[in-house]
Amino acid sequence: MNMETFKALKPERKLEPHHSPLESPGGTLDIMGQFTASTLHKQRKHIFNIYVARGPTVNNLLGRDTAVEMGLVKRVQQVKTAAVHMGTMKTEPVKIHLRDDAVPHAVHTARRVPLPLLPKVQAELQRMEEHGVIVKVTQPTEWCAPMVPVLKPSGAVRICVGLQKLNENLKRETYQLPTTDETLAKLAGSTVFTSLDAASGFWQIPLHEESRILTTFITPFGRYCFTRLPFGINIAPEIFQRKMHELLEGLEGVAGYMDDVIVHGKDKATHDRHLQSTLERMKQVGLKLNEEKCVYAQPQLRFLGHIVDANGVQADPEKTWQPSQVHCTIS
Repeated sequence: MNMETFKALKPERKLEPHHSPLESPGGTLDIMGQFTASTLHKQRKHIFNIYVARGPTVNNLLGRDTAVEMGLVKRVQQVKTAAVHMGTMKTEPVKIHLRDDAVPHAVHTARRVPLPLLPKVQAELQRMEEHGVIVKVTQPTEWCAPMVPVLKPSGAVRICVGLQKLNENLKRETYQLPTTDETLAKLAGSTVFTSLDAASGFWQIPLHEESRILTTFITPFGRYCFTRLPFGINIAPEIFQRKMHELLEGLEGVAGYMDDVIVHGKDKATHDRHLQSTLERMKQVGLKLNEEKCVYAQPQLRFLGHIVDANGVQADPEKTWQPSQVHCTIS
């Protein structure tokens, strides 16, 4: 509310102090204070805080949460994420630690790539470079792995790097991954579920500058190394799970396993509150989501090979072996 409207109120109201800044598309608002108001809409009484801002250009505005509560607008759960942009989490870069007896291993010749795949491999390498996932390497390196392109069903190419020799010489941190039972137990009593999927999860975690050169790999178009946590390195699952645990720590109604995060609540209002808090936390740390794989506010979801709903957790029939599917003849 602007000061002009506030001064015109009858009877006059007394402002209470407000110390937290409020942001708007035009910048931080100069808040003079706040007061509690009540209104009657469709025979229902609504009580909410009103913040009074200084400035002639400030418009009177009803908050989204209050408008939803009063039934004036309908909230549609939707998250817009650009599939072409790769996120980088605001977290400490990962260091790769070699064993004391590590023996460097370098491949000096790129594996042969079928001629029809060469343009697709080049395009994918360029895409990864543009998104800051890899950078070109021109200096001599003690470590260098081979690259193998894998054709996706879509016709695009996935770049796979054989880091087996590096994996054999790494020190792995001790971080116990949560069991499926532990994760699913958190969903008890919930009736509304949202599934969030981190886009190329490992690639959102930065790799320490000193460790990047260890991930060098050779291609028909030259050598590259990763600037993000690469797929195929054996320390990645524990590190990624730890980073996700740190991201979600303290949030209510959230369960996560690797790059799959499920938000839940006993009812729609509780679920929406948990979802908003989770999305705000993800935005703060810079985690990007794969919009195509996110599912919002559902009464039932598939998660970790199970179906979760208000009735509890059941095995997913599509992931369960059925004896009827097997036919054998005894002679």
